[in-house]
Amino acid sequence: MTFEERFEKLERELAAATRRNRWTLSAAVLVLVGLVTAHSVIPPADGFIARRGFIVTDEQGRERIRLAVNSDQTTLDGAPALEISDAQGICQVSLEVRRGSPYLSMHDAQGRGFTQQVNAEGKPELGMFNAQERPRHITLDVGTNGNPVLIMRDDARQPDGVEIFRDGSWLRW
Repeated sequence: MTFEERFEKLERELAAATRRNRWTLSAAVLVLVGLVTAHSVIPPADGFIARRGFIVTDEQGRERIRLAVNSDQTTLDGAPALEISDAQGICQVSLEVRRGSPYLSMHDAQGRGFTQQVNAEGKPELGMFNAQERPRHITLDVGTNGNPVLIMRDDARQPDGVEIFRDGSWLRW
């Protein structure tokens, strides 16, 4: 075998090895991309998707629904919240956990609305606003003897209450 024949043979072997390496590298990159993509798309086997929040936007890209654990402190204690906004981005409905108690808030387009929550005493409370945008609270309760009790208050005064007895009589305080 002459030098030229040996040189041509080596060139052919080198070209074949280069093609093999290119295909091997391409296949390895493709497999790696597939594994990374599959890992990010397929939820864990236990059926849960773990994220700190989800945002749903409308066709114009405006935020309409937000479900998050509010580490940005938009709620009082960084608790979980679900917020639903109108087309202008104004929050219309908010469901939160504040200080360990449920809190529901609903508003119209001007921001007027009402809230429903469990107050510090563990009783259900409905909050509304008067014409001057001052808060008014209504608490429904059951008295110690089992009678229904309605308590109304604003932020400046002592509460007014009504207790209704079984015989239909009532007591206001």
